[in-house]
Amino acid sequence: MTVDRTEAKSGLFAAMRRYYRRTRPSHGPVPKILPVVVVGMLAAAAYLLLDAPAAEMRGHWPGWLARPSRLLTDLGKSGWIIGGTLAIIAIGALVRRFSGVEERRRLGVTAIQTAGYIFLSVAGSGLISNILKRAIGRPRPVLFSDDGLFSLHPFSNSFNYESFPSGHATTCGAFWAALALLLPSWRWPLLLVGLCLALTRIFVGAHFPSDVLVGFGWGMWFAFFIAVVFSRCGLIFTHADGKLGKRA
Repeated sequence: MTVDRTEAKSGLFAAMRRYYRRTRPSHGPVPKILPVVVVGMLAAAAYLLLDAPAAEMRGHWPGWLARPSRLLTDLGKSGWIIGGTLAIIAIGALVRRFSGVEERRRLGVTAIQTAGYIFLSVAGSGLISNILKRAIGRPRPVLFSDDGLFSLHPFSNSFNYESFPSGHATTCGAFWAALALLLPSWRWPLLLVGLCLALTRIFVGAHFPSDVLVGFGWGMWFAFFIAVVFSRCGLIFTHADGKLGKRA
């Protein structure tokens, strides 16, 4: 019997909606206030205590910090992550569509869901971060002597006035937090790697510490938020009694 594609799609979305409605009462809320308070306090402390010294150290960091930072900092760019996840989604879709082996088709579905989760986490957080940094217009450390710590130049359409929050740090927070949620037994090493990559933005002189802390915290929270959305649709994660976990 032939099934109409429109009906099949509507059936899938209807099933997701039914799952969401059935399981929603067991889901804890997405944390909102506590992460904002914690990141806000850390960013305020960095602004008051670290931003000015870091700006004065621009170009004078010791070589053991500056050289590795210059080599590694571009790993915080989102392009390779977005391109890679889209490629995995395309390959997974082809495997799901054309493979005659059921195990391979299931593997294709898992690849689509996992890569889709990482893509949404990185692309969504990065898009919002880039809009914010253009709207805020904070000068970068290179302009510290002329503009100070937080003079605002909104929508100046200039790279030098797009410091807050750090886009690289946002990508690092989202990507490595997503991996930490997908590989919970490795969560702390993965988050530490992400934080170290985000901090390179300070040592190459591109951002203040407060830019990096806010960007990294925002990216982490957004990855967690997308994981909760996926869990409520029955994809990859579970979220019961306020705890987020990965499906077996």
